[in-house]
Amino acid sequence: MLVALLVLGLFFHTNVQLDDWMEEWSAQADYGLTAQLLADLADMSERHPWYFDPQPASTTTTRSTPSTWSGSVEQWRPLVASHFAANKVNTAMCLLAYETGFTGDPNSKNQRSSAAGLFQFLRSTWDNMVPREVTGGSYDSGMVYQPEANVRAAAWLQNAAGWTQWSPYNRGECRGL
Repeated sequence: MLVALLVLGLFFHTNVQLDDWMEEWSAQADYGLTAQLLADLADMSERHPWYFDPQPASTTTTRSTPSTWSGSVEQWRPLVASHFAANKVNTAMCLLAYETGFTGDPNSKNQRSSAAGLFQFLRSTWDNMVPREVTGGSYDSGMVYQPEANVRAAAWLQNAAGWTQWSPYNRGECRGL
């Protein structure tokens, strides 16, 4: 039984352990994304989908702050088009839809992780990977919920690290658009 627990320990981590791992991963990625770092992220995402995947729409909560959100994913297309290359807009819109549980609510917040906003940024990614001049402020400042900042940060991240930063893409949801 002890051997089984030790083996399981190699494959399963707590939220705290994964938060720590993400912070360390982000710190290393700040020096430059390598194939090994991306492979490590893909491996952890595959082993811990409950941590890396967004929640289904039925369990996503929203903040109670006011926004200009009108209840449509498509309302964000002009903003997305202003930050993503034309050939990437449809993929970005698909990811935005999946990440917000198809609501398009910029105040979306995953209850199981720190993922928040239109593109569901983790605190560690927002604060440690995307430059502050792109995000406009720390995660705790609330900028992650500002549509302009969130989309701008998503475009920067996609250009720097590709689509594999988003789990719906990794699952094959938004490919070939």
